[in-house]
Amino acid sequence: MTYEVKVSKEILNIFSENQSKRYQEIILYKVNEYLTHNFYRIKLVDTPVKQSIYEMKIRLGKENFRIAFMIEDKKVQVFYISRTLKKELFDKEVNKFIHRFNKNHRITKSIKKVEA
Repeated sequence: MTYEVKVSKEILNIFSENQSKRYQEIILYKVNEYLTHNFYRIKLVDTPVKQSIYEMKIRLGKENFRIAFMIEDKKVQVFYISRTLKKELFDKEVNKFIHRFNKNHRITKSIKKVEA
Protein backbone atom coordinates (compact mmCIF):
# COMPACT_ATOMS: atom_id res chain seq x y z
CA MET A 1 0.00 0.00 0.00
CA THR A 2 1.66 3.21 -1.16
CA TYR A 3 0.66 6.83 -0.83
CA GLU A 4 1.02 9.68 -3.28
CA VAL A 5 3.06 12.17 -1.27
CA LYS A 6 3.55 15.79 -2.35
CA VAL A 7 5.67 18.43 -0.64
CA SER A 8 4.62 22.09 -0.90
CA LYS A 9 6.94 24.46 -2.75
CA GLU A 10 7.21 26.69 0.34
CA ILE A 11 8.95 23.89 2.21
CA LEU A 12 11.36 23.20 -0.62
CA ASN A 13 12.20 26.91 -0.95
CA ILE A 14 13.58 26.92 2.60
CA PHE A 15 16.57 24.84 1.55
CA SER A 16 19.24 25.29 -1.11
CA GLU A 17 18.46 23.80 -4.53
CA ASN A 18 20.79 20.83 -3.93
CA GLN A 19 19.39 20.17 -0.44
CA SER A 20 15.83 20.69 -1.65
CA LYS A 21 15.95 17.78 -4.11
CA ARG A 22 17.63 15.44 -1.64
CA TYR A 23 15.36 16.42 1.26
CA GLN A 24 12.23 16.06 -0.86
CA GLU A 25 13.24 12.48 -1.68
CA ILE A 26 13.83 11.76 2.02
CA ILE A 27 10.48 13.30 3.01
CA LEU A 28 8.60 11.36 0.31
CA TYR A 29 10.24 8.10 1.34
CA LYS A 30 9.88 8.57 5.11
CA VAL A 31 6.25 9.71 5.04
CA ASN A 32 5.29 6.78 2.81
CA GLU A 33 7.30 4.37 4.97
CA TYR A 34 5.81 5.62 8.24
CA LEU A 35 2.25 5.59 6.89
CA THR A 36 2.70 2.05 5.61
CA HIS A 37 4.73 0.41 8.40
CA ASN A 38 5.33 2.71 11.38
CA PHE A 39 2.08 4.62 11.86
CA TYR A 40 2.70 4.69 15.61
CA ARG A 41 5.36 7.36 14.92
CA ILE A 42 2.74 9.67 13.41
CA LYS A 43 0.66 11.85 15.74
CA LEU A 44 -2.39 14.05 15.28
CA VAL A 45 -1.80 17.79 15.52
CA ASP A 46 -3.99 19.30 18.23
CA THR A 47 -6.05 21.69 16.13
CA PRO A 48 -9.64 22.98 16.04
CA VAL A 49 -9.78 22.44 12.25
CA LYS A 50 -12.28 19.82 11.07
CA GLN A 51 -9.77 18.08 8.82
CA SER A 52 -7.26 15.78 10.51
CA ILE A 53 -3.69 17.05 10.37
CA TYR A 54 -0.81 14.76 11.24
CA GLU A 55 2.80 15.35 12.22
CA MET A 56 5.99 13.37 12.55
CA LYS A 57 9.66 13.90 13.26
CA ILE A 58 12.10 13.54 10.43
CA ARG A 59 15.87 13.87 10.12
CA LEU A 60 17.17 15.86 7.16
CA GLY A 61 20.93 16.08 6.85
CA LYS A 62 22.26 16.61 10.35
CA GLU A 63 19.11 18.30 11.72
CA ASN A 64 15.82 17.07 13.11
CA PHE A 65 12.52 18.59 12.00
CA ARG A 66 8.82 18.09 12.46
CA ILE A 67 6.57 18.10 9.43
CA ALA A 68 2.80 18.53 9.23
CA PHE A 69 0.65 16.94 6.56
CA MET A 70 -2.90 16.09 5.57
CA ILE A 71 -4.12 12.76 4.21
CA GLU A 72 -7.06 12.41 1.87
CA ASP A 73 -7.62 8.90 0.53
CA LYS A 74 -4.10 7.89 -0.54
CA LYS A 75 -2.94 11.45 -1.23
CA VAL A 76 -0.68 13.17 1.28
CA GLN A 77 0.17 16.88 1.25
CA VAL A 78 3.15 17.91 3.38
CA PHE A 79 2.55 21.62 4.00
CA TYR A 80 4.63 22.67 7.02
CA ILE A 81 8.12 22.04 8.38
CA SER A 82 9.79 23.35 11.51
CA ARG A 83 12.90 22.90 13.61
CA THR A 84 10.63 23.06 16.67
CA LEU A 85 10.75 19.56 18.11
CA LYS A 86 8.58 19.96 21.19
CA LYS A 87 5.15 18.73 20.09
CA GLU A 88 3.11 21.28 22.07
CA LEU A 89 5.01 24.22 20.54
CA PHE A 90 4.92 22.67 17.07
CA ASP A 91 1.13 22.24 17.28
CA LYS A 92 0.80 25.96 18.12
CA GLU A 93 2.95 26.88 15.10
CA VAL A 94 0.83 24.72 12.79
CA ASN A 95 -2.38 26.29 14.14
CA LYS A 96 -1.01 29.79 13.50
CA PHE A 97 0.00 28.75 9.99
CA ILE A 98 -3.45 27.31 9.27
CA HIS A 99 -5.15 30.41 10.66
CA ARG A 100 -3.01 32.69 8.45
CA PHE A 101 -3.61 30.46 5.41
CA ASN A 102 -7.38 30.39 5.96
CA LYS A 103 -7.49 34.15 6.50
CA ASN A 104 -5.50 34.82 3.30
CA HIS A 105 -7.56 32.27 1.39
CA ARG A 106 -10.82 33.97 2.45
CA ILE A 107 -9.42 37.35 1.40
CA THR A 108 -8.38 35.94 -1.99
CA LYS A 109 -11.85 34.43 -2.50
CA SER A 110 -13.49 37.76 -1.59
CA ILE A 111 -11.25 39.66 -4.03
CA LYS A 112 -12.11 37.22 -6.82
CA LYS A 113 -15.84 37.67 -6.13
CA VAL A 114 -15.50 41.46 -6.27
CA GLU A 115 -13.53 41.28 -9.54
CA ALA A 116 -16.14 39.01 -11.16
